[in-house]
Amino acid sequence: MASIIGGVLLTRKLREVPRSKCWYVASPNVDAVDVACEFNKSWKTDLRVGHHDCRDYTNGLIEYLTGQKDVLECLRRSNGGLG
Repeated sequence: MASIIGGVLLTRKLREVPRSKCWYVASPNVDAVDVACEFNKSWKTDLRVGHHDCRDYTNGLIEYLTGQKDVLECLRRSNGGLG
């Protein structure tokens, strides 16, 4: 069983959308910044690699914003295993 490690959520505003190492997923129909802040308040920061980590955070945030589930796995399959 993986050890639990305390984590911290850090946030920042992007000046522009990154041009590399990112995928376009969807445009939310809500104020994404407010919704992301709301999601962050409920995200438990006790991290376990492979069970509750940055990938789970990303999937959870995308689902919270857009309703799409397991986006990272879909992107990996459609892009030949990248990511």
